[in-house]
Amino acid sequence: MRIVTTIKQTKDYSLFKLMPPGENREKITLSHVEDLKESMKQYGFLISQPIVVDSSFLIKNGQHRFLAAKSLGIPVLYLVDDEEKTTAESARRQHGLVRKWRPLDIIHNGKRNWHYRILLEYSERYQLEVTKVYTILTGKIVSMKDKEFTEGTLKITNEMVSRFFRILPKLKDLIQIRGGEFKSQLLAVKVLRVLCVLIELPEYNHKQMIRNLKNAPLDVLFTFNKPKDAATALQKIHNGTKRAKGYRVNLVGEFL
Repeated sequence: MRIVTTIKQTKDYSLFKLMPPGENREKITLSHVEDLKESMKQYGFLISQPIVVDSSFLIKNGQHRFLAAKSLGIPVLYLVDDEEKTTAESARRQHGLVRKWRPLDIIHNGKRNWHYRILLEYSERYQLEVTKVYTILTGKIVSMKDKEFTEGTLKITNEMVSRFFRILPKLKDLIQIRGGEFKSQLLAVKVLRVLCVLIELPEYNHKQMIRNLKNAPLDVLFTFNKPKDAATALQKIHNGTKRAKGYRVNLVGEFL
């Protein structure tokens, strides 16, 4: 057995062979290829996600990435693994040369499914940590040690995806205010969770929130110990002063 773990690149797409259809090959999904193409147009072929081939250049992991790169005419990053089968352990050895292996990587490699692909794609495409993507999708706070990332129990529904795309544009507006001065504070996990609830409230007024946040002091969203404290601060920003005219929310009531 011989494992070559150097990441290489080539534009000679004729070298590669797709695995024949069967139980060891994931079905090619054209929509997934198109999504990867959009990501690669913006970020290129990520060095942390090379495809894995055997000595005959049969693709054992990364068919969608290969097809996306080939369609765009960009170099394919690949690793050669001469083991008979690609296992989670061999993948950990390969990726370990690039970065520390994370619990989510183990799940993504060993239990590849739509739910974790969505999480990883959104993380790469929108440059958000995986746990923060999860918070926007679900409204929950998690760490990489939670079972969703160690036991493969994550389930993403269509409603969660709809929620993500309702919240994301407004979130991007807010973190860009004053040149991104509030970005780190708004993306702190406890504040982010509360902010997602605020944005979904019927009484929430986005223009009002932008206007008030532009005039807020920089320390208004310092780290909070409890969601209720973050809710109090965000409610005050959104509602403004007692005499201010506009939409008013009862965000604190959501966290009592």
